[in-house]
Amino acid sequence: MFPDLPADQIPRASVSAVAQWDSLATLNLVGVLEEEFQIRFGADDLPSLLSFELIRDRLSERVYAPNA
Repeated sequence: MFPDLPADQIPRASVSAVAQWDSLATLNLVGVLEEEFQIRFGADDLPSLLSFELIRDRLSERVYAPNA
């Protein structure tokens, strides 16, 4: 998604910290996550997908609690 982002910076990645992370990047990232984890995010999920930490937390909720 962000090929120029060093691996050690990924855990701190967020919309405010990564210049290339804009709304289109968020939508592309959501598409990749949905395909990889076989889940669907709704429009109400988008505000909670603005950092690596928030995405990790939301994925944990969705993958380990599929009815969420």
